[in-house]
Amino acid sequence: MLCTSAADDVIDPRTLPAGTVVTSISTNAPGAREIPPAAVKALDVYVDALTTLHVAADLTRAAADGWDPAAVRGDLAGLVTGRAQGPSGERPVYFRSVGLGIEDAAVAWAALHTTTP
Repeated sequence: MLCTSAADDVIDPRTLPAGTVVTSISTNAPGAREIPPAAVKALDVYVDALTTLHVAADLTRAAADGWDPAAVRGDLAGLVTGRAQGPSGERPVYFRSVGLGIEDAAVAWAALHTTTP
């Protein structure tokens, strides 16, 4: 769990075993990031909301360097409802959140109140 206000890399998830989950909440300060943008291509990426692709510095920088944002495997709502593609198991998993607590609370509430047939 990365929950820092770092302006530069804290870890490089490419050095972690496949299947390891790294969650980055970070800060919304311009340019702030916790992992190297070059690492994004080597990860199974999930986001809290698709809008995160436009504001998270690690992801915007990775996209500027050639990573395709369409490679995102799912968002928080998709994970909760089962619509998101599961991790491949072949690489580390990266969940990037911009820390919008209201989104997290809304999805948690929906998950709590949803029954499975």
